[in-house]
Amino acid sequence: NKVQRLAADKATIFADNIEVEVTDQVKIEALVEGIVEAARVEHKLGVDAETRSPDPDKHPMLAKKPSMAQIVSIGLATPTRGVSVTFMRLSPRAKRLVAAALEDHTIEKWFQNGLFDLPVLQRHGLPTKGPIHDTFVLHSNLFPLMPHDLQRIATQFFVIKPWKAEFRAGERDLETLLPYNARDALVTVRLGAVMLAMA
Repeated sequence: NKVQRLAADKATIFADNIEVEVTDQVKIEALVEGIVEAARVEHKLGVDAETRSPDPDKHPMLAKKPSMAQIVSIGLATPTRGVSVTFMRLSPRAKRLVAAALEDHTIEKWFQNGLFDLPVLQRHGLPTKGPIHDTFVLHSNLFPLMPHDLQRIATQFFVIKPWKAEFRAGERDLETLLPYNARDALVTVRLGAVMLAMA
């Protein structure tokens, strides 16, 4: 278990290799292009969409409904690194690159609770095809009596800071949302590789 691995100095310390861009479309396109190229080499892509309600002041909970949620940022990650960019700042070419990666049958797509993200992406013109995996479902099958939220799963396998608790306790502007989003995608794809080997 993790305690034994820590004592033996064999625990996996999570390397937080992320990049984000909020506004610059040229940098956003470069980040997307780089992560898509890496996904084609590594054949794995973690995907996470951060969403909001179309009317957050009156109906904040609509962000949790796939039929209503609007994408604010999209996180993409290979096991090596993760990126997050503001969704509305995607250039047409950047969006085509994301779409091509999501439809690429040579790339494993990894989600945490894809039952939400997949229809949201589909509604925003980004259908996902090919091998699709879900860390929530996989963890539920491997460890049915344990909690299956991403933070709990991550701490089961990695030495990692409580990034979700830190985010929820602070400001939620784009400058803090995007690193959180990139980290979610990176954690998801790395967990997938670990748990798939156990299945």
